[in-house]
Amino acid sequence: MAEVVVAGALLSAAFETLFQRLTSPELLTFIRGKKSIDDDQLKELNIKLRRASVLLNDAEERQLQEPAVREWLDDLKDVIYRAQDLVDDIDDEEARFMKERKFKTNMSFRKKMKYKIISSIPKSDKTVNGEIAKILKGLNLLLENEVGRGLKVEDAHENSTTVGGSSKRQPAPWPHERQVHGRNADKEEIMELLLSNDVWGGKIGVLPVVGMGGLGKTTLAQLVYGDSRLKEHHFGLKAWVTVSTDFDIFRIMKIILKQVSPGSRHDSEEPTASQLALNEALKDKKFLIVLDDVWDEDYNNWNVLRSTFGFGTCESRVIVTTRSNTVALNVKTGPIYELQQVSNDHCWQIFVDHAFDGDLNADQRLQDIGRRLVEKCRGLPLAITSLGGLLRSEKDPKKWESILKNHAWKTNKILPSLWLSYSYLPSQLKQCFAYCSVLPKDYEFEKNEIILLWMAEGFLQSDQKEKQMEEVGEEYFNNLISRSLFQRSSTSYKETFVVHDLLHDLAMFVSSQFCFAVDDNKKLKFLTSKIRHLSYNLVSKDCDHDSLRTCLSSKAKHLRTFIGLAQSYGVDRYSLGAGESSPGDELVEEVLAAGRYLRVFSTIASSLPYSLSNLKHLRYLNLSNSGIQEIPGSDCTLYNLQILLLSNCRKLTSLPSDTGRLINLRHLETSRTSLVEMPPQMGNLKQLQTLPEFILSENDHSSSIKELGELQQLVGQLCISGLQNVNNVEDVLKADLKGKKNLSKLVLKWRGDQTIDIRREQYDKVLDALQPHKNLERLDIYEYPGSKFPSWVGNSEFSNILSMRLYDNKYCCSLPPLGQLPFLRDLFIENFHGLETIGAEFYGNICSGCIPFPSLESLTIESMPKLNKLLFIGNDKEGGCYPRLKHLRLVDCPNATGSLLPDSHKIVRLYVRDCYKFMESLSLNHYPSLEELTLCSCDSLKSLPLDYFPRLRRLALWHCENLESLTFPDETSTAAVLQSLNSLELVACYNLRSIPQHMHRLLPSLAVLEIYRCPEIEPFSKGGLPSTLETLTIYDCNKLVAQHGHWGLEGLTSLRTLDINDCKGVLDSFPARSLPVSLTSFRFHGTPRLQKLE
Repeated sequence: MAEVVVAGALLSAAFETLFQRLTSPELLTFIRGKKSIDDDQLKELNIKLRRASVLLNDAEERQLQEPAVREWLDDLKDVIYRAQDLVDDIDDEEARFMKERKFKTNMSFRKKMKYKIISSIPKSDKTVNGEIAKILKGLNLLLENEVGRGLKVEDAHENSTTVGGSSKRQPAPWPHERQVHGRNADKEEIMELLLSNDVWGGKIGVLPVVGMGGLGKTTLAQLVYGDSRLKEHHFGLKAWVTVSTDFDIFRIMKIILKQVSPGSRHDSEEPTASQLALNEALKDKKFLIVLDDVWDEDYNNWNVLRSTFGFGTCESRVIVTTRSNTVALNVKTGPIYELQQVSNDHCWQIFVDHAFDGDLNADQRLQDIGRRLVEKCRGLPLAITSLGGLLRSEKDPKKWESILKNHAWKTNKILPSLWLSYSYLPSQLKQCFAYCSVLPKDYEFEKNEIILLWMAEGFLQSDQKEKQMEEVGEEYFNNLISRSLFQRSSTSYKETFVVHDLLHDLAMFVSSQFCFAVDDNKKLKFLTSKIRHLSYNLVSKDCDHDSLRTCLSSKAKHLRTFIGLAQSYGVDRYSLGAGESSPGDELVEEVLAAGRYLRVFSTIASSLPYSLSNLKHLRYLNLSNSGIQEIPGSDCTLYNLQILLLSNCRKLTSLPSDTGRLINLRHLETSRTSLVEMPPQMGNLKQLQTLPEFILSENDHSSSIKELGELQQLVGQLCISGLQNVNNVEDVLKADLKGKKNLSKLVLKWRGDQTIDIRREQYDKVLDALQPHKNLERLDIYEYPGSKFPSWVGNSEFSNILSMRLYDNKYCCSLPPLGQLPFLRDLFIENFHGLETIGAEFYGNICSGCIPFPSLESLTIESMPKLNKLLFIGNDKEGGCYPRLKHLRLVDCPNATGSLLPDSHKIVRLYVRDCYKFMESLSLNHYPSLEELTLCSCDSLKSLPLDYFPRLRRLALWHCENLESLTFPDETSTAAVLQSLNSLELVACYNLRSIPQHMHRLLPSLAVLEIYRCPEIEPFSKGGLPSTLETLTIYDCNKLVAQHGHWGLEGLTSLRTLDINDCKGVLDSFPARSLPVSLTSFRFHGTPRLQKLE
């Protein structure tokens, strides 16, 4: 198979980094200090490495079919790892000398370096000379053996190198529609888009079809291309070009020209002549052109081609199939069509066509095995086709069974179908993708999680000094997403990603013996001495720690990565690590003993041995969710540590006092710990980007707030707590929050009851000095003990503020002018005990023509016992105040009166609780757009006309003790007044008697009806409940339950849950025959007289 390798093979990036480090001044200084190593030997090492590097492209392609080449690559990678370890040792010892300056003698710098580095080499190889000699020996063996001599020399730095012939993709078999399964709906959607004029805005429609390799994009485009409706809609010209990796504009134009104008001659080799000829051929014509398998992401190349397409009519269409979202964004003139996997049933049909020639009566044993094989393909038609073709001529069930159990079939047949997705990657991305095989299949990871792992492994390099490694990682990640090598998971509540099973197999193939995810003891036998990156399921019943210890002690002498996993298997990781011991404890010693070269270590162990400090190459330490109570102070000699993750270590109360020595630390994650202070000299951590919480204490030996002044690289969220312990405003100014332009969220917390009035002015000054940079997006202030807010809070110059939370203040008599913030969307104000009025100051000095709170969408005002006046201003302006407000929550403001809001047609969610006086003046009929309404403890409410809320989806009424009825203007009407109401909840409305008696007609979409402690409520009329009801819950409603025979349960064909509780003395029997067959949960509680179900 002919492929194109772009930007070098997998090892190219590793070679490039190694070349740079081997010629660094530090290494050269050291080498010159050793008489046994001369310049000739150093030159030989560089020559041999470069000689090996130019063989990589050929070796990477040939490894698919030649096991000997694959083994050669593995041996070469092992040599490179050893060379990297050597350079790491040298760099580390030089860095330690510069940092610690332990030597008190007058030795020269060179002698100090020589002594320290030689002492760091293993006893079996006491000199760097010996290490380099071993590397040279390994390289010589590889270069001079039969495989090495047979490899072609190719420049690994060229942007594209053709391997094995033409780079053109071979044309796919043209499908018969009846042979294509699972794509009919996709085809119809694409046809609808092609034939529509509305979605293209009067322009030629270019529709990208994007998806990972093997999904069937080409097959789908072929089905559309051959559809007879195109002719009926007068697409007079059609052309198909298989573009592949070679986006040669001249070649593409000539292919199109031959198809749209077959009778004319096209012999010219002049690009401009071909372009003019194609322009003329397409002029004023309606055409369909398919550009299949486009990889080139250069917008300028596409722009040239697009200009030619512009000569056709605006009804013309172009389909572009691609794996790259970047390509799709470049070419689209309307929507992007994202192709998904095929369903299991359709996958089976594809397999039957290719393995059994469509025979559904084939050997049942083969069918059973085949179905299990198809499941492994996870919806990829191309992989299933390859598998079916492999098994088509094989009828022995034993051989099928061996293929099912043996992963080799993936290497021989399935991997080539996805190989192009990998081989086209730049070498930097190849190592990032291959590394993902250290994670188990179906493991869901967050973007930042994998980026930090890449960084710790040294994969993130940039030629631009001003670009941070994290930014490089983000670019790499987005690139892999755009190429469909990572997919967004649909199973997680937060944004996570997953590698498709077949792509995971591809990553395992290219990482070979060096990356491994162990979730089953049987896999341990595949570990070799080449293993560098390992993850292990700490809680799987199929994993035995003793077996792993044996493997670690015998095979993992050069381990770089150990990741202990638990959470991904559906287990609460914190509950595992929170006890006195955890599943990770017994493995820590073995891992550390084998981990002299560890860069990444993740565990939920409840304690750490002091030997951890020996891991001088460690860059990533993840103890999150563990029960650890103390981090050994010796760990602060881990000078290369970049990432320390401690989130959810709830027993951890302090960090080591020497944490400030970890000067390469970039990410310190301490969320949800029990830390009480920060260690001293935190300002030394000048590269720190992640620091979610900075805790101030009374302890003079902890870091004061001024240490923050040195941390100018902080990104994301920063919470400063313990601000009551700040005594010097000058220290606050030195913290320089104004200069931290990369902070997006700032949380400021005071603690305790600050009752000393003499310090009130001091608190005001402290908050004033805490002014952040104007890039800030979110601001939370908790328990501020001052009497007024500084002028920067609410200043319109903070135009990036999107969210603000002000919580718990006893002394402020007014609110800051938050109405001036132009893009504030969410505002939460709670527990302002001294606030009596929300007046004009809240809206600010709004200039003429401006509207206060122009962007606010969500407003919560809660727990203000003294608040007695809510002043609304701005109603005289067009649009009034709060023109975009959608969600309003008013809670526990019992004395508040007045009008806070105008009549709003945009509020969709309203929650009012314990606001007695406010409810008296609230006109509910002015909120026609409400979708959710919750009223709690609203004693003034006696009747609620439901026709006020034609869009209501959820209604909850709690403790409305004077409420008597829910009404409609005309219950006999055949019109459905509340088409959208899905949920109705009534709680402790003791005087409620009347609810709609014809709910089946008036509430036709009702799915949930819950009634609690409404003893006076009248029985449902027979047949009154809607057939859409799925959940019916009745608690302590004796009158209602006594008439259960009139509920018409047998007609509730959607009912799944029926729950009757606390109806003492009412039920003695219940007609089970009336229950619908759809019921899955049926519970009675607190019904002592119930004797039987009839």
